[in-house]
Amino acid sequence: MRPARNAPISRARAGAVLGMAFALSCAGCSYICSEKRTVYQYEPSYGVDSPDFRRSLDVLGTELVADNRVDLLRNGDESFASLLEAIRGARESINMELYIFNRGRVAEEFARALAERARAGIEVRLLVDGFGSHLGDLQETMESAGVRIATYKPLRIYSLYKVGHRTHRRIVTVDGRIGFCGGFAIDDRWAGNARSPSEWRDTNIRVEGPVLAQLQHVFLEDWVHTTGEVLH
Repeated sequence: MRPARNAPISRARAGAVLGMAFALSCAGCSYICSEKRTVYQYEPSYGVDSPDFRRSLDVLGTELVADNRVDLLRNGDESFASLLEAIRGARESINMELYIFNRGRVAEEFARALAERARAGIEVRLLVDGFGSHLGDLQETMESAGVRIATYKPLRIYSLYKVGHRTHRRIVTVDGRIGFCGGFAIDDRWAGNARSPSEWRDTNIRVEGPVLAQLQHVFLEDWVHTTGEVLH
Protein backbone atom coordinates (compact mmCIF):
# COMPACT_ATOMS: atom_id res chain seq x y z
CA MET A 1 0.00 0.00 0.00
CA ARG A 2 2.91 2.32 0.64
CA PRO A 3 3.87 2.67 -3.03
CA ALA A 4 0.25 3.46 -3.85
CA ARG A 5 0.17 6.27 -1.25
CA ASN A 6 3.43 7.73 -2.53
CA ALA A 7 2.46 7.59 -6.21
CA PRO A 8 0.40 10.81 -6.20
CA ILE A 9 3.22 12.64 -4.39
CA SER A 10 5.76 11.46 -6.99
CA ARG A 11 3.49 12.54 -9.81
CA ALA A 12 3.01 15.92 -8.17
CA ARG A 13 6.74 16.39 -7.78
CA ALA A 14 7.31 15.34 -11.35
CA GLY A 15 4.68 17.79 -12.49
CA ALA A 16 6.30 20.59 -10.48
CA VAL A 17 9.72 19.82 -11.95
CA LEU A 18 8.32 19.77 -15.48
CA GLY A 19 6.46 23.01 -14.83
CA MET A 20 9.60 24.68 -13.54
CA ALA A 21 11.64 23.40 -16.49
CA PHE A 22 9.02 24.72 -18.90
CA ALA A 23 9.01 28.11 -17.18
CA LEU A 24 12.79 28.32 -17.31
CA SER A 25 12.89 27.28 -20.95
CA CYS A 26 10.30 29.92 -21.80
CA ALA A 27 12.28 32.52 -19.89
CA GLY A 28 15.44 31.48 -21.69
CA CYS A 29 13.67 31.52 -25.03
CA SER A 30 12.27 34.94 -24.24
CA TYR A 31 15.77 36.15 -23.38
CA ILE A 32 17.24 34.69 -26.54
CA CYS A 33 14.46 35.85 -28.80
CA SER A 34 14.37 39.32 -27.28
CA GLU A 35 17.81 40.12 -28.70
CA LYS A 36 17.39 43.16 -30.91
CA ARG A 37 17.94 42.43 -34.56
CA THR A 38 18.73 44.99 -37.21
CA VAL A 39 17.21 44.52 -40.64
CA TYR A 40 18.68 46.74 -43.31
CA GLN A 41 16.36 48.22 -45.91
CA TYR A 42 18.20 49.63 -48.90
CA GLU A 43 16.18 50.48 -51.99
CA PRO A 44 17.69 53.63 -53.52
CA SER A 45 16.10 55.28 -56.51
CA TYR A 46 19.50 56.23 -57.94
CA GLY A 47 22.57 54.48 -59.30
CA VAL A 48 26.27 54.81 -58.44
CA ASP A 49 26.69 57.30 -61.28
CA SER A 50 24.28 59.73 -59.62
CA PRO A 51 25.45 62.65 -57.42
CA ASP A 52 22.93 61.41 -54.87
CA PHE A 53 25.01 58.24 -54.38
CA ARG A 54 28.09 60.27 -53.43
CA ARG A 55 26.02 62.49 -51.14
CA SER A 56 24.45 59.48 -49.38
CA LEU A 57 27.91 58.07 -48.62
CA ASP A 58 29.06 61.40 -47.21
CA VAL A 59 26.01 61.65 -44.95
CA LEU A 60 26.48 58.08 -43.66
CA GLY A 61 30.11 58.74 -42.79
CA THR A 62 31.68 56.65 -45.56
CA GLU A 63 33.09 59.46 -47.64
CA LEU A 64 34.70 58.72 -50.97
CA VAL A 65 38.28 59.96 -51.08
CA ALA A 66 40.13 60.74 -54.28
CA ASP A 67 43.65 60.18 -55.58
CA ASN A 68 43.90 56.44 -54.93
CA ARG A 69 45.49 53.76 -57.04
CA VAL A 70 43.48 50.54 -57.37
CA ASP A 71 44.61 47.23 -58.87
CA LEU A 72 42.03 44.54 -59.59
CA LEU A 73 42.90 41.03 -58.38
CA ARG A 74 40.63 38.62 -60.19
CA ASN A 75 41.26 35.33 -58.40
CA GLY A 76 43.21 33.56 -55.69
CA ASP A 77 46.37 33.21 -57.74
CA GLU A 78 46.60 36.96 -58.26
CA SER A 79 45.37 37.89 -54.77
CA PHE A 80 47.64 35.61 -52.73
CA ALA A 81 50.73 36.54 -54.74
CA SER A 82 50.08 40.26 -54.28
CA LEU A 83 49.25 39.89 -50.57
CA LEU A 84 52.39 37.90 -49.84
CA GLU A 85 54.57 40.33 -51.78
CA ALA A 86 53.24 43.24 -49.70
CA ILE A 87 53.58 41.34 -46.40
CA ARG A 88 57.15 40.26 -47.10
CA GLY A 89 58.04 43.84 -47.94
CA ALA A 90 56.55 45.34 -44.76
CA ARG A 91 58.80 47.76 -42.90
CA GLU A 92 56.60 49.08 -40.07
CA SER A 93 53.28 47.31 -39.56
CA ILE A 94 50.89 44.65 -40.82
CA ASN A 95 47.23 44.58 -39.83
CA MET A 96 44.97 41.71 -40.92
CA GLU A 97 41.31 41.09 -40.16
CA LEU A 98 39.71 37.98 -41.62
CA TYR A 99 36.62 35.87 -41.27
CA ILE A 100 38.38 32.71 -42.48
CA PHE A 101 42.00 31.75 -41.77
CA ASN A 102 42.10 27.97 -41.94
CA ARG A 103 44.92 25.47 -41.70
CA GLY A 104 46.32 24.30 -45.00
CA ARG A 105 48.98 25.01 -47.60
CA VAL A 106 47.94 28.63 -48.14
CA ALA A 107 47.64 29.32 -44.40
CA GLU A 108 51.08 27.85 -43.74
CA GLU A 109 52.65 30.15 -46.34
CA PHE A 110 50.98 33.21 -44.83
CA ALA A 111 51.87 32.13 -41.29
CA ARG A 112 55.55 31.83 -42.26
CA ALA A 113 55.51 35.25 -43.92
CA LEU A 114 53.84 36.92 -40.92
CA ALA A 115 56.16 35.19 -38.45
CA GLU A 116 59.25 36.21 -40.42
CA ARG A 117 58.18 39.86 -40.39
CA ALA A 118 57.39 39.73 -36.67
CA ARG A 119 60.83 38.30 -35.93
CA ALA A 120 62.29 41.18 -37.93
CA GLY A 121 60.69 43.64 -35.50
CA ILE A 122 57.62 44.57 -37.56
CA GLU A 123 54.35 45.11 -35.64
CA VAL A 124 52.08 42.33 -36.88
CA ARG A 125 48.47 42.07 -35.73
CA LEU A 126 46.04 39.38 -36.84
CA LEU A 127 42.35 39.53 -35.94
CA VAL A 128 40.40 36.40 -36.84
CA ASP A 129 36.77 35.50 -36.35
CA GLY A 130 35.99 33.06 -33.53
CA PHE A 131 33.60 31.04 -35.68
CA GLY A 132 35.05 31.16 -39.18
CA SER A 133 38.77 30.66 -38.45
CA HIS A 134 40.70 27.60 -37.27
CA LEU A 135 44.42 28.31 -36.89
CA GLY A 136 45.40 25.14 -35.06
CA ASP A 137 49.15 24.88 -34.44
CA LEU A 138 49.74 27.83 -36.79
CA GLN A 139 48.70 30.11 -33.95
CA GLU A 140 51.61 28.98 -31.77
CA THR A 141 53.97 29.29 -34.74
CA MET A 142 52.99 32.92 -35.28
CA GLU A 143 52.67 33.95 -31.65
CA SER A 144 56.08 32.52 -30.75
CA ALA A 145 57.53 34.77 -33.44
CA GLY A 146 55.81 37.84 -32.01
CA VAL A 147 52.60 38.06 -34.05
CA ARG A 148 49.77 39.57 -31.99
CA ILE A 149 46.70 37.37 -32.56
CA ALA A 150 43.23 38.18 -31.26
CA THR A 151 39.93 36.35 -31.74
CA TYR A 152 36.84 38.36 -32.56
CA LYS A 153 33.96 37.17 -30.36
CA PRO A 154 35.16 33.65 -29.47
CA LEU A 155 32.37 31.12 -28.98
CA ARG A 156 31.13 30.80 -25.40
CA ILE A 157 28.24 28.79 -23.98
CA TYR A 158 26.74 31.89 -22.36
CA SER A 159 26.80 33.83 -25.65
CA LEU A 160 25.66 31.19 -28.13
CA TYR A 161 22.59 33.28 -28.85
CA LYS A 162 24.97 35.78 -30.43
CA VAL A 163 26.71 33.21 -32.61
CA GLY A 164 25.66 35.10 -35.73
CA HIS A 165 27.47 38.28 -34.68
CA ARG A 166 30.64 37.76 -36.72
CA THR A 167 33.22 39.85 -38.53
CA HIS A 168 33.06 39.10 -42.23
CA ARG A 169 35.57 41.80 -43.03
CA ARG A 170 38.62 41.07 -45.15
CA ILE A 171 41.13 43.81 -44.49
CA VAL A 172 44.90 43.85 -44.84
CA THR A 173 46.99 46.99 -44.46
CA VAL A 174 50.78 47.12 -44.75
CA ASP A 175 52.77 50.09 -43.44
CA GLY A 176 49.64 52.24 -43.75
CA ARG A 177 50.59 52.42 -47.42
CA ILE A 178 49.22 49.31 -49.16
CA GLY A 179 45.79 47.84 -48.51
CA PHE A 180 43.65 44.92 -49.62
CA CYS A 181 39.97 44.13 -49.35
CA GLY A 182 37.40 41.98 -51.10
CA GLY A 183 36.06 38.49 -50.58
CA PHE A 184 39.26 36.46 -50.09
CA ALA A 185 40.05 34.08 -47.27
CA ILE A 186 43.30 32.48 -46.18
CA ASP A 187 42.18 29.01 -47.16
CA ASP A 188 43.14 26.48 -49.81
CA ARG A 189 39.66 26.73 -51.33
CA TRP A 190 40.42 30.25 -52.55
CA ALA A 191 43.56 29.25 -54.42
CA GLY A 192 43.53 29.06 -58.20
CA ASN A 193 40.88 30.44 -60.52
CA ALA A 194 37.73 28.36 -60.02
CA ARG A 195 39.15 25.58 -62.16
CA SER A 196 36.87 23.07 -60.43
CA PRO A 197 33.82 23.11 -58.11
CA SER A 198 36.18 22.80 -55.14
CA GLU A 199 37.89 26.13 -55.95
CA TRP A 200 36.24 29.37 -54.90
CA ARG A 201 36.88 32.61 -56.75
CA ASP A 202 36.46 36.15 -55.41
CA THR A 203 37.44 39.49 -56.87
CA ASN A 204 39.66 41.60 -54.63
CA ILE A 205 41.49 44.92 -54.83
CA ARG A 206 44.91 46.25 -53.91
CA VAL A 207 44.82 49.94 -53.04
CA GLU A 208 47.23 52.75 -52.29
CA GLY A 209 46.39 56.30 -51.27
CA PRO A 210 44.18 58.18 -48.78
CA VAL A 211 41.67 55.33 -48.63
CA LEU A 212 44.18 53.41 -46.49
CA ALA A 213 43.23 55.60 -43.53
CA GLN A 214 39.65 54.41 -43.87
CA LEU A 215 40.69 50.76 -44.07
CA GLN A 216 42.86 51.13 -40.99
CA HIS A 217 40.04 52.94 -39.17
CA VAL A 218 37.77 49.92 -39.63
CA PHE A 219 40.47 47.51 -38.45
CA LEU A 220 41.29 49.67 -35.41
CA GLU A 221 37.61 49.75 -34.39
CA ASP A 222 37.41 45.95 -34.26
CA TRP A 223 40.85 45.59 -32.67
CA VAL A 224 40.04 47.93 -29.78
CA HIS A 225 36.63 46.26 -29.36
CA THR A 226 38.33 42.87 -29.07
CA THR A 227 41.52 43.68 -27.15
CA GLY A 228 41.01 47.09 -25.53
CA GLU A 229 44.27 48.26 -27.11
CA VAL A 230 43.99 51.67 -28.75
CA LEU A 231 46.35 51.95 -31.71
CA HIS A 232 47.67 55.19 -33.19
